[in-house]
Amino acid sequence: MIKFAHLEHLDGIIKLWEKNRSTLGLMPKDAFRDNIQKKWILVSCNKGNEVEAYLQFRHTNRTQTISIVHLCVSADYRGKNLAKKLLDELVSLYQNKVVGIKLSCRSDYKDAIKFWQKYNFQPKAERPSRGKDPNVKLVTWWFSFGKSDLFSAIPSDKVSAILDFNIISKLRDIHINSQTFPEVEILTSDWIADEIEFEITSETVGEIFRDSNKVRSLQSKQYIKHFKELNLNKNDINNIVNELMEIFSGKTENDISDRRQLAEAILSNTSYFLTLDDEILKKGKLLNDKYGLKVSLPINFILELDELKNASNYYPAQLSAENFSVNNLSSRDHEKLNCFILTNEENRKDLDRKINKIQNKNGEILVVKNSEFYISLIGHYIDNQSLIVELLRLTKHRLSQTVLFQNIFDIITYASLKNLSFISIKDLAIHSFDHRMFEQFGFFLREGNLIKALSNKVVKVNELPSLLTPIYHSIPELEKVIQNDSNSSIVLGDIWRYYFLEKKLWPLKIDSNDIMTFIITIKPRYARELFDTKSAKQTLFGASPKLIWNNENVYYRSVKPNIETLPARILWYASSDNQSNRQKCIVGTSYLDEIIVGPAKELFNKYKKYGIYDWNKHIKPMTNGDENKEIKILKFSHSEVFQNTIPYKQLLEILKAANQAHNNFVSPVKIKSQIFADIYRIAKGIE
Repeated sequence: MIKFAHLEHLDGIIKLWEKNRSTLGLMPKDAFRDNIQKKWILVSCNKGNEVEAYLQFRHTNRTQTISIVHLCVSADYRGKNLAKKLLDELVSLYQNKVVGIKLSCRSDYKDAIKFWQKYNFQPKAERPSRGKDPNVKLVTWWFSFGKSDLFSAIPSDKVSAILDFNIISKLRDIHINSQTFPEVEILTSDWIADEIEFEITSETVGEIFRDSNKVRSLQSKQYIKHFKELNLNKNDINNIVNELMEIFSGKTENDISDRRQLAEAILSNTSYFLTLDDEILKKGKLLNDKYGLKVSLPINFILELDELKNASNYYPAQLSAENFSVNNLSSRDHEKLNCFILTNEENRKDLDRKINKIQNKNGEILVVKNSEFYISLIGHYIDNQSLIVELLRLTKHRLSQTVLFQNIFDIITYASLKNLSFISIKDLAIHSFDHRMFEQFGFFLREGNLIKALSNKVVKVNELPSLLTPIYHSIPELEKVIQNDSNSSIVLGDIWRYYFLEKKLWPLKIDSNDIMTFIITIKPRYARELFDTKSAKQTLFGASPKLIWNNENVYYRSVKPNIETLPARILWYASSDNQSNRQKCIVGTSYLDEIIVGPAKELFNKYKKYGIYDWNKHIKPMTNGDENKEIKILKFSHSEVFQNTIPYKQLLEILKAANQAHNNFVSPVKIKSQIFADIYRIAKGIE
């Protein structure tokens, strides 16, 4: 019988893995437990519920991909087609939810390769294996579900991490001299190569050069060819090195080298630095708080890999309104825009011409700054029913990805407020950005530009063809995506299809019972800090010099009642609070993207990057003093703030008209699609 693994199967899975670890590679035992809880392991069991085979995988929601980690069949049960049955079940579960399945397999595993080929996996790339034989390659195999993969052959969801030299040296000795170092050995597993992009600093190269042992130095030089070396402005590095003297004041050669490595890591925008150095690990929290650099042991990094892969480089907690500002371009700003010039593609006159063009068309040009440091430049104007974005520029900053993420969201929000139908980003700079970020917002690459359609309407399913037909003329790629989704035979297909379509055309809303909606109560002060910019007397685009950024966020609540399901929408009901003028009413809506249940302190540490929450003040009171007590996180995005709130009395009238019971909204309440549509139309002023 094929089914999701439960904790009762853990010992059987580990036993099977241990018998085959030489080919499967290392895996922390806690990772098996974690993957079982996430329903990321399928098992085949005999009548006695003993594990005959298992398939371990990862689901990366951010790139909509499945990565196979292990597929293992017990020697006693081979020849029964169990591997195919497990893979069939995986395909059945996810073919309508992801764009495809990928895996890595060594080129000398001939039987495995025959299996992947027979199942119609396609080889897409190869790279050197971490083994000693230079002729053995690690091949990436891809199984496509036929969905439009907009920007690359295989969506990349690798997490980047910088390796300290103390790890590099041990990996070198494992590779060349077959030595054993359990603290880093996990990093040599073949499956890791498909999950993580390891990088090294220029200082590591310098350390190797300074090594007086010439044989070892030569071995190191050969070994580091496996890794990408950071390429950074040395002047910037020196500035950070001087700052780090306050944290690491030592004066030995090793201390100086540590500061230079850390400075490079901080400037690289790579958020993770792996080390075995106790002193650096002790100062990890300080480095994270000040620079956003996460310092970790290799084993801890691997255990958190799933969260890292799904999280993206998005750190709203660090976009403090005290430090970041967004303003209209001023004459003072105009003198300092050279940092936004595209090297080798334009000069200052070219940039000025674009600025003049936007201004002549009564457009808007905004600059985002961190104190006096310029981070992004956005310029756009309206042409018929389209928002034309002529400028979307970023400078190098540790939070550049986060700022870009928010820039995109704010551009869409602005176009929505103007009731426009299309957004076209024409800036050449887009070709240097990570297009996956644009893809998740519904942008399509067309004729060198990024184009998105949007709609402020609420439509029924039978009205979709008339809405989509004119959009297809401008963005035929969207039609391919919809058609591919429509070919799915999965029972839950409509739910996910409508959910993704809404996000592609956001803020479109589809009036269909297939998409669940929950009314969830939130304290007004949390709503104000998480998403309710009206309450905070803020605007999303430019009226205030201080900016609240809020596309993705999390909300903590108790595990019970456990009624939320995915995918879903949330209607936020602000509870009673005499200090707020937006209380006892519906104040906004969001998409519920993920539901996470786990020990309170563990979840808080993993998701504290989303800001506003304090352990002692907000989370600890939920635990009755037990930091291991399970709580729930609702991860949400694409929040819309309602100008017209729906007061409690009016809300009850809407429920009554739809024959839904009276409620005081103490706990989450599931509502009918028609109720959501009525509330949304009233709140948005839609006829």
